[in-house]
Amino acid sequence: MGHWAGHPSRRPRPAPTRHSRRATGTPRVTGFAEAAAPIVGWRENLVFDGRGRRWVSNVVAGEVVGYDAAGQRVATVPVASPGGLAVTPTGDVAVVTGALLTSPRSEVLVFDPDDDPTARLIATLPAGKNGLASDSGGNLYTTGLQESAIIKLRPDGSVDHAWTGAAAIGGTNGIAIADGVAFVSATLAADTVIYEVPLDNPGAARPHVLTRLPEVPRALDDLAVTDDAIFAAGMTGGEILRVDRQTGSACVLASGIPGPTSVRVAEGFGGYGPGDLFVTSIDGQIRHVAAG
Repeated sequence: MGHWAGHPSRRPRPAPTRHSRRATGTPRVTGFAEAAAPIVGWRENLVFDGRGRRWVSNVVAGEVVGYDAAGQRVATVPVASPGGLAVTPTGDVAVVTGALLTSPRSEVLVFDPDDDPTARLIATLPAGKNGLASDSGGNLYTTGLQESAIIKLRPDGSVDHAWTGAAAIGGTNGIAIADGVAFVSATLAADTVIYEVPLDNPGAARPHVLTRLPEVPRALDDLAVTDDAIFAAGMTGGEILRVDRQTGSACVLASGIPGPTSVRVAEGFGGYGPGDLFVTSIDGQIRHVAAG
């Protein structure tokens, strides 16, 4: 990661990696829970609430669905065109809507996964928002392919215009926050790139390039970040990529997944642990990737 003023303890940022390689060994990839029809069953995002459930946004069906570790549906929250999901510090699940081209606007809603979940509105934004992440202070950050910046929402739902104006990265999609940094994918970029955006200095965003032409751009979607790695869904090639946070080296961890849209590391989910990744995709299947 980058080394920014005021944070001398952060690890030095690795040099950009020009080419990805294939991971040694082949993780086991299996279906998990119910499958839906391709396209109409488009699963856009998922998040773990840390209390035994995983929540999945079904963007076309207009619902956020909760599953237990056995793959059983345990709750359904009606939400029009849900996209990115995030868990707030208070334990609520937040969802941003409006990713579909037919959506007239985007909304940010939250619901309590421990209660009879009913989503309540906290902010209304222009259409086209997609990714969503929360920091430790309860601020939410949302991305959009048509946006010129990442939007920061305070806990009360108001827009932090100064921060947003400084985070001038266009065409963003996936977002994950770790160690005071937002890791953000730029799906439509010619290079396969992840931006590192320090939350306390968004104008200092730096790109971490994974591939350059003539390699085919991978159209990165959503991300997951651990102490050791960044995992990213590559829609174009049907891949899950792994980027080593210490060295910057990148590899293809898994492939052959039709249109993966997000990847998450299991947390508080039955017997699954840090070596278990879950992936959503446009073909309506949720997949478990046993990475270690």
